[in-house]
Amino acid sequence: MKLEGISPPDLEFCIREAGGHVFLIAAKREGATVEARFSGLPFVQTTGDVLYEEPRRVSVSKGGFTDWFGPNEVHVYRFSKQR
Repeated sequence: MKLEGISPPDLEFCIREAGGHVFLIAAKREGATVEARFSGLPFVQTTGDVLYEEPRRVSVSKGGFTDWFGPNEVHVYRFSKQR
């Protein structure tokens, strides 16, 4: 599985699949606050949980979503795979 279309370049991420879920961990380096777009997610539900920030969620459309990142900010997302 690969994510495509990530911006900005100062954002790092990794993906893991476990127990019927897809987990995405993303971290931004220093610099200005930015809105990043993630795309290329596999077949997941239309929303994902932002862990450790409950009840915050992101909406998934056409295999992608956007979220804001401040300097040195980390987000952990959990998406349920479609059955």
